[in-house]
Amino acid sequence: MEENNWDPVVVQKGNEVPEELLTNAELTENLISKVMLETAKAHKEKYDAEKAEKTAAMCLDARMHLSKFIEDVELRAKQSKTEIERVEAERYFIYKDNKGDKKATEQALKQYVAQDEFVIEANKQCAKAESELKKWSYLMDCLKDSFYYFKSIATKNKLDY
Repeated sequence: MEENNWDPVVVQKGNEVPEELLTNAELTENLISKVMLETAKAHKEKYDAEKAEKTAAMCLDARMHLSKFIEDVELRAKQSKTEIERVEAERYFIYKDNKGDKKATEQALKQYVAQDEFVIEANKQCAKAESELKKWSYLMDCLKDSFYYFKSIATKNKLDY
């Protein structure tokens, strides 16, 4: 997905790709976009009970697909933390060995490592991975709320009849 682009994806009639040809990520994004579109419709006009039930089911389907996606994102976030430790250790020994006869203090070595461009880059990548994990987790919560919202519409409309 493109970063910071939360506009719903609108598929033109006749241009739909069969679901069996979509990747898991594309299928998940497609389901989320559909839920977003239905939510936009629901707050503009009266929403049909039968359609609300189907949309609630679509929310559950999107949550199941998203949970697999979040698993991968979470793994990348954890691996990025390990990468920081690896880069810090590597850079620490490079600075320690490059000081030659001079014995750098532990505090000085820590400062060299903290300011190292490779360590800074590893920290940035870790922050991005953790941010992405949070974003998808928040979206998972929104899908849960959407499920309850559409389920309540379906129930209320049925009781009105």
